[in-house]
Amino acid sequence: MAPRRASSAHGSSRAGRSRGEQETTGLRFAKKGGKVGLKNMGNTCFMNTGLQCLAHIEPVVHYFLGSDFKQDVMVTNPGNLKGQVAQCFSNLLKALWQSEQDVYDPRTFRKTLKRIAPHLIEGDEQQDVQEFLAFCIDGLHEELNRVKKPPRKSYEEDSKLTQKDADFAASLAWMRDLEQSQSFLVDLMQGQLRSSLTCSKCGHQSSRFDPFMYLSVPVTKEMSNVTDCIAKYTEPEELAGDERWYCEKCKAKVDAQKKIDLWTLPPVLVLHLKRFEYDPTTQQFEKTANRLNMKLSGLDLSEFCSVPQKDGATYSIASVANHSGEFGSGHYTATCRVESGGKTSGSWHHFCDSRVTEYSSGRSVVTRDTYVIFLVRQQPGQSKAGPVTVPRRQTTAQPENWPHPMEAASAALAVAMKESKSPSKAGAKSPSKSPLKSPDSSKRRSQDQKATGGSSPKRQKTLEALFSRSASGVAGGA
Repeated sequence: MAPRRASSAHGSSRAGRSRGEQETTGLRFAKKGGKVGLKNMGNTCFMNTGLQCLAHIEPVVHYFLGSDFKQDVMVTNPGNLKGQVAQCFSNLLKALWQSEQDVYDPRTFRKTLKRIAPHLIEGDEQQDVQEFLAFCIDGLHEELNRVKKPPRKSYEEDSKLTQKDADFAASLAWMRDLEQSQSFLVDLMQGQLRSSLTCSKCGHQSSRFDPFMYLSVPVTKEMSNVTDCIAKYTEPEELAGDERWYCEKCKAKVDAQKKIDLWTLPPVLVLHLKRFEYDPTTQQFEKTANRLNMKLSGLDLSEFCSVPQKDGATYSIASVANHSGEFGSGHYTATCRVESGGKTSGSWHHFCDSRVTEYSSGRSVVTRDTYVIFLVRQQPGQSKAGPVTVPRRQTTAQPENWPHPMEAASAALAVAMKESKSPSKAGAKSPSKSPLKSPDSSKRRSQDQKATGGSSPKRQKTLEALFSRSASGVAGGA
């Protein structure tokens, strides 16, 4: 993460530095910035690791240390949190980037977390860093959601409108989600998947588009690259026997092909490597600990995308969460890039709670312990890390900012404008809001998408079950 100049429509860089500090878009960073450890308060390495990973993503730092997030805090949040998570996270970033201390005590953040999500701190036991990160991402989104009164979800006609053109269907689904959810986290981390089921008998296909904020990809012993995990995730799966799918055209259960496609990738792509799988023969969770290779920068993921990416699909690694040890034990650490002095590429540091050490040249960042990877999209023609780029704000009123072709996005917006003029839509009431959900129950943090294709609610439930992948095991530790 680099305290460098930011390319943003919300303000410009100011010149001038004071001794021992660097200034970027009005923000000042200490010499020690980005290299501050976090105190372990007893089985909190999972929390410390997750926080360090998030704290070394440049757009995140600039947003939460600036004034934008305060304007976005949803004080009427249904969970009545009033920005508690966002404010605590902002204060933590100030300590990590704008102070000269060697170690920071995240006690306040932990107390807030324990009050809001006791399942993550219950009994002071070690928890899974991926589950912690999912809660933080979803919790911050809920507090910063710019949609105050979402419209009622009643899109019966959408399935008819989206039967012909995939780009239009994807754009319309994106707009529908923006009608409910708009936040900095959506701008930064939300991508889109297409899930489909195809009848092997008549060729009928049922598909849908869904948002995601991270991907859980499988890991097997035969794999040698992280890209192998992505390829496996998008690999077609044949459904037969007890897993056969009910085809509405054939009016019967049939063999089918299940497929998940990467449709649009976000500015920051989060990959969760599913290293823990349940072995029915031993009745235990086993860890797949083979080392997976991965380029630190210039990683082109375009071959795994089903359509061309509007902003490209080349990424560099910003931070990595590691887990050493076996299931139910072990230890979490973070490996993050820390840049300073306006350099285009910085040094890698290892964060083991309060201990922070710089990696020697040539040491591997992605190892057999790598568990969660944060990738930041590079700008076209950019070979290494460059200036901070603020992601385009996603709103229903600006289809030009969507990651879809402009023609399809404009057509989707036209549907919404037509609906707004309809008397039946104008009188619709907004739904009652539910409290902030934990990561396990949140739609937004789930990447295991389902294909329904506009079928009946009962049929949708059946199709959703077909797209439910087995959950990864919780990697506990000390």
